[in-house]
This record gives sequence, structure tokens and C-alpha cells, in this order.
Amino acid sequence: VIAGQWAAAEFGALCRLWEAGVPVPYPVQILDTEVLLQFIGSADGSAAAPRLAQLRHDTADLVDLWRQLVEALCIMARAGLTHGDLSAYNLLWWEDRLVLIDLPQAVEFTTNTDAFELLHRDVANVGEWFGRRGVAVDVEAVYGELVAMAWMG
Repeated sequence: VIAGQWAAAEFGALCRLWEAGVPVPYPVQILDTEVLLQFIGSADGSAAAPRLAQLRHDTADLVDLWRQLVEALCIMARAGLTHGDLSAYNLLWWEDRLVLIDLPQAVEFTTNTDAFELLHRDVANVGEWFGRRGVAVDVEAVYGELVAMAWMG
């Protein structure tokens, strides 16, 4: 029962985020405890998009990827959600674009008292990853901007 609730929560979050314009895999369907999503990778299915954590910093424009991520987080905040477990392992990279994945723990700002703490942890986790690779990141400024967007909707 709990696995079905997690799947339903993730599917609901993915649908909401997809409709808001967040770069997430298209949510195809939910069946019991399984969520079927769009494949992110080559058109013929021979290569799946790697996780950002697997990316060599010399193969991508990390400044642009950070910009894409902040933009996605802004859209999420305006939609009233935070990822809740964001890291370089929950981001895919394909053809110079980021895609957010693994969203069963996404939470709403209006219903979860820990949402803003989770948002800060999300920004700090990914900010640290990008910062270690030479990208100028101001975690507190980004967090402040996201909090303002979450409050304003």
C-alpha cells in the first residue's frame, strides 16, 4: 500500500511539474506501484542519459547547466513544490540539458512544515556539487530568491 502511495505521489508531482514547464520526464502512466516515464537518451534507446554525478566537468558547460537548474527550481517554487532530495544523482544530462528525476519525496510548501528546510538542503547539495567544479554559486542568494517565489506563487 505504501509503495502505491509513493508511486501515486511521484506521478502526481511529475504531472504537475511537467505542466508547469519543469524539465522532468513526461509522466506516461502509473500502474500499481510502477511509474512509467519518458525515456531520456538516444532516440533509438541505445544510450540512456547519464546522471549529472557521472559527468566529467570538461564535457559540458557547467555554468549553463547551473543556470538551467536554477531556472527549473524557480518554476518549481512558483508551482509550490520542492524536490526534497535533490543532488547530482537526481539530475540527468542529455544533449546539453538537465532533467530532474526521482521525485516521490517532492513536497508542497503549503502542507509540509519542513519544505523550506528541504529546499535549502536541495540548493546546498547541488550548489556544493557545482561549486566544487568551479561554478560561482551563491547558495543563500538562490535560496532567498526561491523562498520569495514560493511565497508569491
